[in-house]
Amino acid sequence: MATVSIIVPVYNVGEYLLPCLDSLAAQSFRDWECILVDDGSTDGSGEVCDRYAAVDSRFRVVHQPNSGVAAARAAGVRAAAGEYLWFVDGDDLAHPRFLEEMTTAVHSGDFPILGCRVIPFYGNPPQPGAAGDCQIWEGEEATHHLLHDKALDYGLYNRLFRRDVMMPEFLDNGFKYNEDLLANWYALERAGKMAFLDFGGYFYRQVEGSASRKKLTVPFITQQWQVAGLIARDRREDTIRSFYYEKLLYLYSMILRQDHWQEFSYLGSTLQGFIRKEFSAALGYKTLPLGMKLAACLSLLPPAWYRGICRALLKDRR
Repeated sequence: MATVSIIVPVYNVGEYLLPCLDSLAAQSFRDWECILVDDGSTDGSGEVCDRYAAVDSRFRVVHQPNSGVAAARAAGVRAAAGEYLWFVDGDDLAHPRFLEEMTTAVHSGDFPILGCRVIPFYGNPPQPGAAGDCQIWEGEEATHHLLHDKALDYGLYNRLFRRDVMMPEFLDNGFKYNEDLLANWYALERAGKMAFLDFGGYFYRQVEGSASRKKLTVPFITQQWQVAGLIARDRREDTIRSFYYEKLLYLYSMILRQDHWQEFSYLGSTLQGFIRKEFSAALGYKTLPLGMKLAACLSLLPPAWYRGICRALLKDRR
C-alpha cells in the first residue's frame, strides 16, 4: 500500500495538464500512487492521462461521464489505496519536495490533517523554498484557522488527509461553490485537530476563466451562503458566528460590486436584512476583525451609497 494517494480530477485542462503531471512525477518522495479521474473531458485530456499512465505505473486512470469536480474527487478516494490523500487540481504545480516535507511532518505527530501554504502564480512557477516550523491546532483553535486563516486557505489541495478522516460523501456534498470548504469542515469535525507546516508547497495557477474567476451568478451567492449556514447551524462559538457574519458581508459586497448588481436585488436585500438583524451581536464577536465591524456599520447605509464605497475600496477574492 502506498503512503500517499494523489487524486487529480481532470476536465478539459488542456496545455496545463502535462506540467502538472510532470511536477508529481518529479516528487523527491517516491512512495505514492496517483489516481487521475478523467471527468468526461472533450479536449483530449483523458487520452493524455492514458498515455502518461502507460509509461509510469504509479499513475492510474479512472474515466467517468462528466459529473463535476466534487464527484471526481470522491471517485478518486474510492479508487485510492494510500494511507493519506492529497488532492491536486490538474492545472496546478507542486513543490518538488511537497510530499517529502509533508509526510515527514505528518508522521512526526501522527496528524490526521496537515496543511501548508499556497503560492498563487501566473506564467512561470515560483522558485521552491524551504520548510519552516509546524504548528498544531486542536478544537476551537483548529476551527478558527480553518475559517479565518488565509495562509491555510479553504482549498483541499494544500493538505494531506489521513484516509479515515476524508470520506467520499464529504467531497461529493451537493455543492459546486465552497464544496471544498464544507469537505474540510466535515474532515476537521471528524479529526478534531490538524497541523500546519510553514511551507509554500502548493503552486496555484491563476487562469482567466477558471471556476474561481467567472462572472457572478445566483448559485455562486446562494451556495456559499448555504455552506456557511451548514457550518454555523446550531453552533454558538464566537469564531463560527463571526465567520458566518463575515460571509454575509462578503456576499453582499460581491453583489454591490457588480455592474449588473440590480439583477441580484432580491438576494442583496435579503442579505442586508440578515446583516442588520445580527448587527448588534456581531459587534461583540471577539474574532470578527475590526475592518469587518466597520464594514458592517457601512452596510447599513442605503445600497447605492454602500455600493460606491465597495467599488472604490474592494477587490473580488475567492
